[in-house]
Amino acid sequence: MPTAKSSPLYQKMDKTGDLVYTAHKSSLKRPFLSFANKNRFYLYTINNQESKWIRIVFEYNGIDRKLFDKVSIKNGKSQKLEWNFSNNDLNTDNRHGGIVHEKKDLLITQEQFEKLRQLLTPRTIIEYSFTSDYEDEYSITKENLKAALKLVEYYESIPLAVLR
Repeated sequence: MPTAKSSPLYQKMDKTGDLVYTAHKSSLKRPFLSFANKNRFYLYTINNQESKWIRIVFEYNGIDRKLFDKVSIKNGKSQKLEWNFSNNDLNTDNRHGGIVHEKKDLLITQEQFEKLRQLLTPRTIIEYSFTSDYEDEYSITKENLKAALKLVEYYESIPLAVLR
């Protein structure tokens, strides 16, 4: 359910009606066979009557299995936010035709959120990277940055307790 017809945000309630998930419409899942926008970065929020959470998602689609053990996001000012993993934490899937899908859906703590807010500055080149045996960097498009900033703004407007 869209928050309002003109709003770029989309909300969905869980089956029990306790949790509300909010994402930017541009982050909604692409068709299964779409190869456009192979690697994605997006944010979404979850809230209930008492608390709110913000999550960050990194997706890799390609023909090479990365088995990435680190994801980082940085801006041109060399500010950086990193998440490290063991390869046992992987959410991977080999799709039909040899396409590999790897995804990290991460809860952002309040401290990480403050750093992320500093990283996501308009008119700045922002990149995220997947690191395994080698590192692949991808730029965040202006549209994705605008969507992320809109979601950050929405998250800050929710008057609930935050995860520490």
